[in-house]
Amino acid sequence: MGALNHWIIQKGIREDLMVIGSDNYFEFDILRFIQNYNGENAILAVHDIGDPARATQYGVIKLDGNRIVELEEKPAVPKSSLVSTACYIFPPRIFWIIAEYCLSTWRDNLGSFISYLIEKDKVYAFPFKEKWIDIGSLEIYHATK
Repeated sequence: MGALNHWIIQKGIREDLMVIGSDNYFEFDILRFIQNYNGENAILAVHDIGDPARATQYGVIKLDGNRIVELEEKPAVPKSSLVSTACYIFPPRIFWIIAEYCLSTWRDNLGSFISYLIEKDKVYAFPFKEKWIDIGSLEIYHATK
């Protein structure tokens, strides 16, 4: 988040910003993701991995309708199998929240930022059912081929 904040400031970014983690493999239609963005609130792509036991490695999401009301980062006992992916669209009106967050000691943790953002503003989910893989190792990367 610190690098993203630096880039926003240095480049004077004043428009919607899509952020996609380079360790994501996903098959959802990115145009549908963009079309679900309301232009006002941050949106996050979320995926049900089907097994809460596997969710200990991710940020676990709690929804109220399509609004994200909680993100618990890597819980020991996940409440669900709905997880966060590193696919976001941020409106420029929340850039000040990114800057504020970056003053904290957790400024490089993206999952913690989303939890912080949920406390400050509305964040919406883009649930998708298509294939998604978090590529956390070379073994997982090779398995995607």
